Amino acid sequence: MGNKSSKTRVETRPGSEVKPAVIVPKQRYAGSDVMCNLCAAQGDECKIPIGKVTIHCATYRTVCKSCLERHILQCVGKSCFEVGCVCVSAGCREKLTFHQIRQHASKELFTRYDQGMLHAQLEKDPEFCWCSRSGCGSGQLHIRGSEYPIVRCHAFKFRTCFTHHCEWHQGRTCQQYDNDARKSEEVGLLQLLEDPTRFRRCPACQHGVEKNRGCDHMTCRCRHEFCWRCLAPYQGDQGIRKVGDKAHKRSCCHYKND
Repeated sequence: MGNKSSKTRVETRPGSEVKPAVIVPKQRYAGSDVMCNLCAAQGDECKIPIGKVTIHCATYRTVCKSCLERHILQCVGKSCFEVGCVCVSAGCREKLTFHQIRQHASKELFTRYDQGMLHAQLEKDPEFCWCSRSGCGSGQLHIRGSEYPIVRCHAFKFRTCFTHHCEWHQGRTCQQYDNDARKSEEVGLLQLLEDPTRFRRCPACQHGVEKNRGCDHMTCRCRHEFCWRCLAPYQGDQGIRKVGDKAHKRSCCHYKND
């Protein structure tokens, strides 16, 4: 009989635990005479792992577990899942591996990192779409893309627009949705232009100037300076800078006839 090629079928069932392929060795910690290079705590005050931060680290640096975990937390908080080395050596570009992060992070932090990294990888696929239903948190591949933009969630049957990543705009095509959004922006801009508490036109060039905060001394892009309240100029022989506050209009709160 001839040799027959064999295949191994692997199945994962819901709720089954997938064992890691790589066994991470138990971490050993330094004694009380070793000091963390970042927070200056000593081995009797904190846990300082023995060895370099990464295998290929440029130099040997001692960093405590708390500082390592804080560094990982900052990266995860910024949605940065390529966690760089924290050895503070000039020019070190090493990255912490998946297993090193699991070793140094708390269980809760590692779960956040693991899920965040998975989500980041999924979002790189142009056919992937998250369900827009609040609190759902599920997503799926939508092979038909924007040609058929209605994505029906497998979990709640909620309909999401693949193009706009929002609840499906019932009764409107994507083009109609875009047109309505554009009109809303135009209406919002007109309302801003008509609001005298936030918008003025420069007396010199008529360019629109918006004020969000700060004092009433305004400077337009044409370099003309004027009072926000009464539009009185700061420059010139009759300007505020030369004449003083009496250059303001009498109705202005900044007017002083001293």
